[in-house]
Amino acid sequence: MRTKVFIFALAIAQLTACTGSKAPGSTTAADTLAAADAVEAGHTPPSVTFETRKSSQERLFADSLFAIADGREHYLDNLYGTCFTIEAQRDFDGDGITDALVRDVQACGGNAVGDSFFFVTYDGKGGFVITQAFGESVFDEPKILTDDDGLTVVSIVDTDINEYTEEVERTTLQYILADKQAVRYVKPQAVLAMPSISVAEWEALSMRADTVPEEELTPEELRLMEQCTIYEDLYSEKCSWYCGGQVQEVTASACHDKVGGQTYKAQYAHDFDHTHAWASEGSGKGESLTYTFAGACPRVTDVKILNGDARSQKDWKEHARAKTIRMYYRDKLYAILRLDDSRSLQLFPVGILGYHSDKSPDWTLRFEIADTYPAKRHNFVVIPELYFDGIDVH
Repeated sequence: MRTKVFIFALAIAQLTACTGSKAPGSTTAADTLAAADAVEAGHTPPSVTFETRKSSQERLFADSLFAIADGREHYLDNLYGTCFTIEAQRDFDGDGITDALVRDVQACGGNAVGDSFFFVTYDGKGGFVITQAFGESVFDEPKILTDDDGLTVVSIVDTDINEYTEEVERTTLQYILADKQAVRYVKPQAVLAMPSISVAEWEALSMRADTVPEEELTPEELRLMEQCTIYEDLYSEKCSWYCGGQVQEVTASACHDKVGGQTYKAQYAHDFDHTHAWASEGSGKGESLTYTFAGACPRVTDVKILNGDARSQKDWKEHARAKTIRMYYRDKLYAILRLDDSRSLQLFPVGILGYHSDKSPDWTLRFEIADTYPAKRHNFVVIPELYFDGIDVH
């Protein structure tokens, strides 16, 4: 069997809190403190709108950004660029207060590059937060969508140059405003159903496929081979990112007690055996798996999750499954993964993440269950496998 190893990393920008620096003709954030107290007390939230303005009529683009809360102006500083447009004003995070999606216009500096975006949101304490920027080189208009769960999602087409092929790549990415941050929102790029045969049957079929010409395999055997991608991923010795990646440790916030003959451990979520699993205590919400990695490991591009008790369709229905997982890098929220409710392996592209440097520190990646699909019998969440794919190996 192949060596089971792992890494992942990421550089994520920090939030910049803008507390309403004084500007000519404006008021500071302290002027809305009473409104903030009202929000915290459960009273009417402040009415917020946003405006961009030009410092002179000669300017092509606006270079100042203001928030108006209950009629009082806040000049927003510590911004990323020098030219801005407001793409949308709406309640992006569901807190009842209007937020802004702002475009950082790169063209005003004479650069032939695409734009980026950031959110501005009320902090609940009388000031405003400027989130980290997202979208490194965006030329198309952003699309604002409503997810099946009612989330407001910003979809952008990010343009980048592949560092290996030097080819231009255009990737559709989605972001939401959560925890006062711009957070990547990821749905599975691929969903692979569990095979209809056992691992032993697949191994016998694989051995036959390796020893006879393909034309001697029956149509049914060929069909089964195509269906067994999950088994090939978990149990074969094929070349993969795990030829070089390494997971130093897997821990859990808690593990469910033994049920019948089934034991649940954190390391079972990364042992490449779908009959073993980690299971949460209680309903699973707020429970998490944490992976620790060395900075020198290869970078990661994808997260793979086998969701629910995968031993059989009956077991899968009887146990709860994860619906939404919050993915943290070094305890900072980085992405929200939205899983399908199916007995399947689900692939989530998360960008090129990691250091791949001997000089980089160890780091942690945590997967926290935020929401679940209901079970017929057992309400604790079962995750048999959570592992990775990436680059820098071959």
